[in-house]
Amino acid sequence: MRTVTIDDIIALEGPRTPSSATAQKTFRLGTLVFGDRAYTEADYTFITLALKYFESDKQYDGNGTPPWKAATLGTSTVTAALPAPPVSATVVTPGATPAPATTPAPTATPTTTPATTPTTPSSAAGTPKVAVPPPGGRTFVQAGTTDIAALIAAQLFEVLTVWKFDFGTQRYVVFIVGAPSFANSLSTLLPTDIVELVSK
Repeated sequence: MRTVTIDDIIALEGPRTPSSATAQKTFRLGTLVFGDRAYTEADYTFITLALKYFESDKQYDGNGTPPWKAATLGTSTVTAALPAPPVSATVVTPGATPAPATTPAPTATPTTTPATTPTTPSSAAGTPKVAVPPPGGRTFVQAGTTDIAALIAAQLFEVLTVWKFDFGTQRYVVFIVGAPSFANSLSTLLPTDIVELVSK
């Protein structure tokens, strides 16, 4: 039997590249979940909690999969969220069709005028409604309120989740309809916030 040391491996294979001092230590990942049926609120809650645990600073208790940071002995961290899509490409006035950037529009009606969005009627409380997406579909809307429940109630379809990109933390936050409060990372809104609504 022969004892093999790390120095023996380095002598044979050479030093690692990149070195431990310069290697990437912060990672970002996205998650795709597939199934043969529509996901329930409980499913979404479970997935959200699992991802929050995976990217957390919690100590590993020996059960199941350890959080990333614990698995790497504190040398690395991971964020289970994707960066925001380009604002100019995805965030538009609800109900309006954005003109191509190269097309002059000297007579364009200001998008801040409610009358320019006839396909996006507003409720009496001023909370905007949007066209009904298909089941599981998504649509963007300006919140128009600070009340998440009022935003959801104003829609013409059953809302499953409300998503918002937090530019301060560079992460998406979510409100899951019917989920316990600890599962919801979105708790406050500004009327000017652009949110993504997912249909049930």
